[in-house]
Amino acid sequence: MGPRSPVGFALVAATAGFAALVIACGGAEGEPGGSHSGADKATLPSSLRDRELAFVRRTDGRNDHLFIARPDGSGSRQLDRGAGCKQRPIWSPDGRRIAFRFMPRCDYSSDQVVIIGADGRGRFNLSRKTGIFGTSPSWSPDGKSIAFAGTRTATTGGRPDPKDKPAGIYIASTDGRQQRRITPKRLGEVQYPIWSPDGRTIAFQISRGGSFELYSVAPDGSRLKRLTHNEGFTEWPMWSPDSKRIAYGVEGETSALWVMDADGTHKREIRSGVGVPANWAPGEWLVSNCNIRGTRKIGVCAIAPDGSAQLTLLGGKDAGFASWRP
Repeated sequence: MGPRSPVGFALVAATAGFAALVIACGGAEGEPGGSHSGADKATLPSSLRDRELAFVRRTDGRNDHLFIARPDGSGSRQLDRGAGCKQRPIWSPDGRRIAFRFMPRCDYSSDQVVIIGADGRGRFNLSRKTGIFGTSPSWSPDGKSIAFAGTRTATTGGRPDPKDKPAGIYIASTDGRQQRRITPKRLGEVQYPIWSPDGRTIAFQISRGGSFELYSVAPDGSRLKRLTHNEGFTEWPMWSPDSKRIAYGVEGETSALWVMDADGTHKREIRSGVGVPANWAPGEWLVSNCNIRGTRKIGVCAIAPDGSAQLTLLGGKDAGFASWRP
């Protein structure tokens, strides 16, 4: 079974990709190029105004595709034209490649980690090379390894091996020649691992017994630490650029973005009515899914790290799973 739908949203059909996501609870609305909730003159920091985003859109009615564009939507270009669903495009530290989750049948049965060049060339299926079904890739800061939630392939049938369930964090070299599992099976099903910018820690989500909690672990499997404790559905951790804080989604009666210190202390809500998928580092502001004002479209918004401002990005186009280019 694949990771649950992102906080604040629900998949309306197993074969529907991101564009079929619908609002499951009231979402905050941002103004294109503007602001929300009292921050009428807010603008993106100068360092982000021309920084590109990778994101996912559905343009042909059936398949999701990877795109790159500036925050205002200009310079948009499509990276792939193949069939299947794609999620969570994440840039390599040098900005030359993108790793993403690929679902050939859009049904979570054989999720794969795929790498593609920022020019759309050089596609490489890391899961086929390693024999590990994988989701939610995250690059090491040196660009030599990728962490992902995965399960080894059974020797027959091309399905996840029951002996390797539930899914754990695997770390693989980007050429697929080396791989290792760093989390124990007793922990539960791992989802959405994300490597800290300083390289010392990987934050991730655990699905166990109908609940979702956040943990962290060192890349060698040591220093396993639980960060949240039955505080609702807590999911999709995101590191701040300085590795000192973790943002995450919380789902209850409404969806919201929260921030805590890297050790799990000082938790506080920064913005309600917006949800994950979202990303933070290397950008100064978070990028998050949001409802586009006056429509039923789900788009991408930038959120100030203190939650004081929200700006609609990409010209208000329906899109999601955005991440900043380094």
